[in-house]
Amino acid sequence: MVKKISPLEVDNILMDFLPIDQALCFGYKDKMLGEDIAVAIKLKENKSCTEDDIKSYANEKLAKFKIPKKNIYC
Repeated sequence: MVKKISPLEVDNILMDFLPIDQALCFGYKDKMLGEDIAVAIKLKENKSCTEDDIKSYANEKLAKFKIPKKNIYC
């Protein structure tokens, strides 16, 4: 069964996380799955968070398969 992920849905959920100013999800090639999801993050000025913080927040709001596997900070 193919599971479809709407990047816009993931973007909107992550944008509700207080430290995040901007989020942009995108697919990347994965040897096992064919494709997986990553996110580029821009934090708000004077805010900080870790990859674990983002994954924990996303875990509360999204299905497990929709949680980005890689985070890129800008």
